[in-house]
Amino acid sequence: MDRAFNIVLVEDNPIDIMILKKTFFNINAQCAFTEFADGEKALSYLETLKGNLSEDMPDMIITDLHLPRMNGHALLSILKADDSLKGIPVVMLSNSNAESDIKEAYNLNVNSYIVKPLNLGVYKETIRSFWNFWTGAASLPDPTQGMKKAV
Repeated sequence: MDRAFNIVLVEDNPIDIMILKKTFFNINAQCAFTEFADGEKALSYLETLKGNLSEDMPDMIITDLHLPRMNGHALLSILKADDSLKGIPVVMLSNSNAESDIKEAYNLNVNSYIVKPLNLGVYKETIRSFWNFWTGAASLPDPTQGMKKAV
């Protein structure tokens, strides 16, 4: 990829944001984050990008499950029902390991559900594996291609 991997991060806990961003930095991940503390703000931002036929559509959305105003399941449901947004991979990164939360996320077509490890060493390795998979092994469409107007 010739550009930074563009990630929309939906997380309301500033400590979790700091740890995630520091971990990405420590593994030399070439990425840029746009952060939102709740699903409504993230959705509004994505709708604006979509409406402007923006070339800044994210490569991925990472969302927590438990958020104010609109939780991760509600956000996921809306994203996967929208023809212009459903192709963006959505990864749920949550403290919840409840089977019902995980099942619901997959029923709503989440692309991956990761339970946040409590051990920082394991967390770093989890993020490294995540990064290597999504930027190396997985083939993703260019998010700007579907947004350009036909000439």
